[in-house]
Amino acid sequence: MTSLKNLSRSDNLNMADIARLAGVSESTVSRALADSPLVNAKTKDRIRKIARQNHYVVNEQARNFRLKRTGTIAVVIPIDAIQQQPISDPFFMELLGAIADALNARGFDLLLSRADATNPKWSAMALDNGRADGTIIIGQSTQHQTLNKMADSGAPMVVWGGAAS
Repeated sequence: MTSLKNLSRSDNLNMADIARLAGVSESTVSRALADSPLVNAKTKDRIRKIARQNHYVVNEQARNFRLKRTGTIAVVIPIDAIQQQPISDPFFMELLGAIADALNARGFDLLLSRADATNPKWSAMALDNGRADGTIIIGQSTQHQTLNKMADSGAPMVVWGGAAS
């Protein structure tokens, strides 16, 4: 293992390295960088200073894996053969931009998918792919029964743009 003395500024330090530099455990570093109330302010400040000085950045993929989340919300647009409205339509682009801004402000990424609504498995693919923590479905078109089944599954989802029934 590389000693901390031999690390150059271009080397990537990991959480264990920051913990050794700060004289604390890795879990304390993790909690401090996540702003946990379990770590006192003085220790948080010391750990954050060490992390900044060493250009340490939290690996979000590793954190999300540990927390069993993706940090991503899927936006699915089911389009059937009759409708054929392109996602590049200015309405969709403005709506997707607003959704992306709102998700980003809350620490989420957006995953955009266009689903073939004529494929009977589109709903399962939209919810069961494990790539997102929740799903926003835009436009119901003729998918009311399918969407009701999806809602009954208990999966975290929001449906936007349907006609009132």
